[in-house]
Amino acid sequence: MSQTDVADAIGITFQQVQKYERGANRVGASRLQQISEALGVSPFYFFEGAPTVGKKTPAPKEGELSEGAIVSFLGTREGAALVRGFLSIEQKPIRQALLNFVGTFTKAN
Repeated sequence: MSQTDVADAIGITFQQVQKYERGANRVGASRLQQISEALGVSPFYFFEGAPTVGKKTPAPKEGELSEGAIVSFLGTREGAALVRGFLSIEQKPIRQALLNFVGTFTKAN
């Protein structure tokens, strides 16, 4: 669908659609609803993959790490090195053995 088609469907100029697309103008909630209807998608479509700041998540159970703690760790050098190393292991049985090995430490505590 072209910018002109979207603009016509929601009653604005294509230049205004360009401003929304470039981020020069803010898209209000009612306008977002109009755009989503014109495109035949849910307004939530525009938020897929967005960070979950403010999203309520259940509290971690005793001995479990929270999602935030895991994400924070992955952002460190150690976390990144661990992920790179694990992903470089091509043999699935070796990856599984490594997970089993690490699991013996978490179950013991």
